[in-house]
Amino acid sequence: MASHELEITSAGAIEHLLVHRPAQIRKLIVGGRGPRRENILELARRAGVAVEEKNQEGLRALLNPYPYADLDRWLSELPAKALVVVLDHLEDPQNFGAICRTAEALGVNGAIIPKDRSVEVTAGVYHASVGGVANLPIVKVTNLSATIKRLRDEGFWIVGTALGEKSTAPAQVPDFDRVALVLGSEYSGMSEKLVDKCDWQVNVPLVGTVPSLNVSAAAAILLFEFSKRLSVPPSAPPQQ
Repeated sequence: MASHELEITSAGAIEHLLVHRPAQIRKLIVGGRGPRRENILELARRAGVAVEEKNQEGLRALLNPYPYADLDRWLSELPAKALVVVLDHLEDPQNFGAICRTAEALGVNGAIIPKDRSVEVTAGVYHASVGGVANLPIVKVTNLSATIKRLRDEGFWIVGTALGEKSTAPAQVPDFDRVALVLGSEYSGMSEKLVDKCDWQVNVPLVGTVPSLNVSAAAAILLFEFSKRLSVPPSAPPQQ
């Protein structure tokens, strides 16, 4: 397998890709037997995906490289009302995949990640998102600070997730047509540089004894809150 090629084995993720983004699958390798196998073979036939059948158990899909979105083009195609998520050096593919799954399900218009010291789209991300990452535009940028400034120039209000005196509940944030939700890394949260660039800082109010939430859980709550207000139309999925 080439170094840039991804291989996934999650039946759920493979089925999702066959239905929604079959061009992402370069080749499907199908073994075993049973109704799910037959369903996957039928989906592959309809989508025109190359299939190799083997006697051994298991299911594998060899994927084409993930088509990251171009920042300029993506921004130019965003609707008047938009919600995007900015990930400040997230490292765990499971968290990234879970956030992508939530974002795609809620119609979020895309995710922004830094090129360095950050998770990217891997097989684990496909698995954790059950294939949903293929329908979510993801932009890789060199400088998050400069990108946040660009978002502000495009009419976005920057809402960061942080604890502290300036942090408030999401309900206290006014309704905006364009929101960029910034989430910090699993271990250190948002960098101070990005916190200073936020128009609002929010946290999820907790009433139990647990002091904090996993970043993907917090993302799900906050993305739901802001998507509910915006009722954002989804962006077009990334193009191959």
